Amino acid sequence: MKCPDLRARRVAGCAIAIALVTIGACSKDPSGSPTSPSPPVQPGQLKRTKFLAFGDSITAGEISEPTVSAGRVIGFKLIQVLSAAYPTVLSSMLLSQYASQAPSIVVTNAGLSAEKAEFALPRFNTALDIYRPEVVLLMEGYNDICCGNNEVGVRKTEVGIGEMAAMARSRGARVFIGTLAPPQPNGSRSTPRNIVEDANAKIREVASAQGAYLVDVYTALLPDLAANIGPDGLHPTEIGYRRIAETFFAAIRADLEVR
Repeated sequence: MKCPDLRARRVAGCAIAIALVTIGACSKDPSGSPTSPSPPVQPGQLKRTKFLAFGDSITAGEISEPTVSAGRVIGFKLIQVLSAAYPTVLSSMLLSQYASQAPSIVVTNAGLSAEKAEFALPRFNTALDIYRPEVVLLMEGYNDICCGNNEVGVRKTEVGIGEMAAMARSRGARVFIGTLAPPQPNGSRSTPRNIVEDANAKIREVASAQGAYLVDVYTALLPDLAANIGPDGLHPTEIGYRRIAETFFAAIRADLEVR
């Protein structure tokens, strides 16, 4: 996630797993014989298995690394580490926990660096058309509030997230909405904590209004900022991304696992 003036339009959308079509009762195998109906979902399995993770560079998996000259830190660079991105880690967790459903579990990473929630709806609509997810994981808004946008950006975050959640619901998807990660104080790209908290308050309201499951990423990462947020004060570290994945994983288990 970059401020608008540092925007690098790298498309980070990447399928982490490939969807397999579930064959229904009226389908036929290659020999022409009717196949058996798909087995019912059993206790300990997921009700839905096709996930779309949508957001900005924090979904894409960008990490800030210091640049050093003559032994002195002179700035930071952003690199995408797809293996560390929370959708990648989440996919591994789901495949391990629900091994019997592994052929149908898909986690698609549709993160795009520098994207604002305000302008994300057309791309989101296209992603829904392409991937047809059963579950949508939304986490976006930092680019709306960074770089001095403040109250106006908070409102744009609220509207953008609300529009995407409503669209996903209209397509029959279950929606999970993540709060924004806490900033690391004094980072070169830190957003004031009170602005992030204001945005998260609106995100919570949107989740409630849309009947979405709120995933409190902010609270999960807050206790150990030094380990969870990188040196730019904004992008998570690999440890932080794993913590985000764990937080989404716990929410998915709580909401979608058959008891």
